[in-house]
Amino acid sequence: MLRSNLLSKLLFLSLAVGILCGMPTAVQAEENTLDIYPLPAVFSAQKEDPAVQDFLQNNRGTLVEQFTGQVTEHFPNTVNGFSDRTKYKTFVSYVSIPRMAQNKFQRGKVTELFLPLTASIQLVNAATGEMLYSYPLTSVGKYQTTTGNENTPQTQQAIKELYLQSYQTLVQEIVAKAAQEFHPFSIQAVVSDTYKGLYILDQGASSGIAKGDLLTDDTGNQLNVLYAGLNYSVAEKVLGKIQKNVPFTKFATTSIAQLKKPKIAFINDLPDAKWYNIFSSAVGNGADFSLITVDKTFYDMQEALVALNSEFKSENMNRRSIPDYFLRLHVGKPVYTRYASNTDYGFLDKYNQKACGDIFDKTGNVIFATCVQENISDKTISDIKFTDESRFEVLTKNVLVKLAEAFANQLKFKQGSLPITQSKDGLIYVNDNNGILSLGSTVTVFRKIKTEQKGEEIVIPIWEYQVYDYQDGKAVCQAVTPLVDGIEKVSKKDMVLAGALGRSNTQSHQIQYMLDKPTFPGNEIELTNFPEVSFAALAAAFPLPVSISQEDLSNIATELNSGYGFKQKINFVSGKEPYSLQAAYKIVLKNEKKAKNLLEREYNITVGIMLKNGDEIVNRKGLAQDVHLQVPLEKNERIIQYELANYTQALLEQLAKTF
Repeated sequence: MLRSNLLSKLLFLSLAVGILCGMPTAVQAEENTLDIYPLPAVFSAQKEDPAVQDFLQNNRGTLVEQFTGQVTEHFPNTVNGFSDRTKYKTFVSYVSIPRMAQNKFQRGKVTELFLPLTASIQLVNAATGEMLYSYPLTSVGKYQTTTGNENTPQTQQAIKELYLQSYQTLVQEIVAKAAQEFHPFSIQAVVSDTYKGLYILDQGASSGIAKGDLLTDDTGNQLNVLYAGLNYSVAEKVLGKIQKNVPFTKFATTSIAQLKKPKIAFINDLPDAKWYNIFSSAVGNGADFSLITVDKTFYDMQEALVALNSEFKSENMNRRSIPDYFLRLHVGKPVYTRYASNTDYGFLDKYNQKACGDIFDKTGNVIFATCVQENISDKTISDIKFTDESRFEVLTKNVLVKLAEAFANQLKFKQGSLPITQSKDGLIYVNDNNGILSLGSTVTVFRKIKTEQKGEEIVIPIWEYQVYDYQDGKAVCQAVTPLVDGIEKVSKKDMVLAGALGRSNTQSHQIQYMLDKPTFPGNEIELTNFPEVSFAALAAAFPLPVSISQEDLSNIATELNSGYGFKQKINFVSGKEPYSLQAAYKIVLKNEKKAKNLLEREYNITVGIMLKNGDEIVNRKGLAQDVHLQVPLEKNERIIQYELANYTQALLEQLAKTF
């Protein structure tokens, strides 16, 4: 991986110069055609894996040459450099290796090595910091050797060659796919009027312009969109001299309908990038939100872009805006169980898997959470069966599709105009009986004005406030920053325009999930995944939104601030000192009966939930249930864990709804 220190940049530059000199001459693009610059570098997020880093360092020249050659072959408008002069008409293409692993399976005296490698192509508008296209693909090489010979020079050389073959095949496919699917289009607007230093554009949300968009003209002047009405938008100057009736442009690759939706950043580091594509494809265009990628190698790409192009300055590179919402998935391990049968097919093979997901906002409040399960049953004879790997592949795909469909069908967008009932001492009180706003969130105050030249009546954003309390259905908001120079104080004539996904917290405190003493005395079964089980249950079923624990939020912020290329540092700020919500369980074996091939067990499961304000217990409740399991007599540990975890989660959800 390219590092930001001077030595690694110099080493990388010397290599890249040789590669660039050897690249075929690119076809000259037409005057108004967008160019593609294949960045002569290869990236991986697996920075701590010595095997991955050795592979990159020892083969970087070959890897880069294959990628740049394929891009040049498939994109006729390829160019060999990137500069401040060309950055508004050139997209950057780069390749990364999100996953490279080695899985070992011993079968008697033979060891099988499975060598999965994922390659991904990204296309970026480096001038605005937008990721416009991403497509990952995985190939699995396979090598057999006599057990004990896995580390011989012959085996290691064969492994290296298999990885290189996989990379070459993948690069051909992902570049060809990108050339087929990447069709950016431009959205243009002109400045039609002004108001106190702000610029009014003649296009808005109906044309695909959204808050946070960076629009540029042909000479590099820049506008940042503060608000997009239906048929107009309000922007502030970022750079240069802004003139009326000069086209300002943004580029997009998705439909205008998608551009208008709230954006959710998918922050998982999934073991295989293809699962992201499966999930996002299943969410589809019908959802009330659109997913955006958060690529670990994005910042490294920006660093390399500057290092390899002396005419492009890092201070002229725009960073990505922080999204309003974040999505995490918790995909459980697949569970395989074989049941003996008295029928003619011999065995019943069962495969089970569970997946949960949650979406949270900038305060850490979970606005939506749900879990799904997938089960596959196969009738088999002896060892004539699907391989576990192939069944797990289908299982994971199915459970991710189910989870995506649940998100798309159940998560809805709420929007409204909220009146200001009082304004004094830097505070405003906003009527919000439906709970659209949330504690800690930033809200924008709007004012109806007449533009300076045409006198058209529109609403514009004038102030940003932060919600820090709730009183009798009113959000109490504190002033943060004015958006208009010299603007008057906020009054009751102004209003808040707000939209939110899912539910919001209309209480005066956040309710933060805490994991402390998860078992009651006398517990006999340790549920290894109880933190995920209990959080999913409470986040999905508790009457009020639950916030992610402060420790987890801190870890998420540290990760997202460590190299994702955002404009600002992410800081999850709660509105007030939160309440704490804790869950615990106890599982006791009551009865057991062994049959010929089956084990029948009866367990008693007790769950409890406690809500605390500091050290004071506000409320606590418990619930118990007897459950019956029927599992194979042997090799039953994983299925017992799986079933007990499901029962425990269901009990916690049932209990949480009664709070």
